[in-house]
Amino acid sequence: MLELSNPNKPNKPNKPNKPNQLNKPNKPNNPMETSGCSKNALFDESARELFDQLVDRLFTEVASSAADVLTTYAGVFGSPPAGAGDLNRLLGQGVKAALPRLLDRRLLGAMAKGVTGELACSGRELRQKFAAAGLRPLEHDILYLVLYGFRHGLADSDIAAVPVNEVSFTFRIDPGFDRVELAEVQLEYLNRSAERSYLATRSSFGSIERFGTVASRTGSPEAINWFVWVLALPWQEIFQCLRSLVELIREALASGEEDRISEALDAIEDAMADIDGEIEDIEEEITDLKEDIREENDPDDKKELEDELKNLKEKKDILDDAREDLRDARRRLKKARRS
Repeated sequence: MLELSNPNKPNKPNKPNKPNQLNKPNKPNNPMETSGCSKNALFDESARELFDQLVDRLFTEVASSAADVLTTYAGVFGSPPAGAGDLNRLLGQGVKAALPRLLDRRLLGAMAKGVTGELACSGRELRQKFAAAGLRPLEHDILYLVLYGFRHGLADSDIAAVPVNEVSFTFRIDPGFDRVELAEVQLEYLNRSAERSYLATRSSFGSIERFGTVASRTGSPEAINWFVWVLALPWQEIFQCLRSLVELIREALASGEEDRISEALDAIEDAMADIDGEIEDIEEEITDLKEDIREENDPDDKKELEDELKNLKEKKDILDDAREDLRDARRRLKKARRS
């Protein structure tokens, strides 16, 4: 089999080390239950089956959409994509086109019934629920994020609450580009300490086997002669949560209308409140992490904690810059309203 891209690295086994500070387990006054999930669990036991259904649809829809894109390209230009860049772009289009088809009313309804307690009402409450949920499978966070986003919409900072850096899709493609199969999907963590803060669950659903963050499907017999292509897509650019807000500010300044300016100012105040809350939480996490680093004796674990501290400081710097940008935008909007 011809390898045109580096295959995904196998999952590294979890080690009984300290979990990621971004997803702290509950303190002793809220102990873990025997099932391995905390009393503040995000979902009941139905979550794994729901996630498996979602993954099954992901494999079906992505393979179908990718095949449609490649067929259309060959039909228009008379040949398959000639370069790696074109193939990555086309497969990426296929993945993105497939994602909206993953959810239907029945699946969303089942997800809503499986939630324990009330669904979060704001981005800050969403992140608080993640922090309080304790040790759990990563699929809980993903299902909760999907359901919250369906109801309230998602800012990039909400997506960044789940410590996944990218999603890699491994395709099997017929050399003539006539057929495409999705062979594997894998989530890549931001760092290994994040990996350790989750439980790795194993399940099977139809022809799909899933262990932790890797799901794979057995290919058709003829696929052994196909080439393999790995496409990695970013989970989301971390903390770039101002995209829609910037557009709103731009429109308000261009129109000069009082209502549009007032709407933009209100949105800025809400965003600044969220950012202030984020900065406060990160500063607390930085303080805790510095203490953990001082107490850690193992050199490898100490290095991982130091890398995590560096990531937190970078996030805080980004948020500080964003807050200054918002303050500047607020000044400009108020000046536009006075004139």
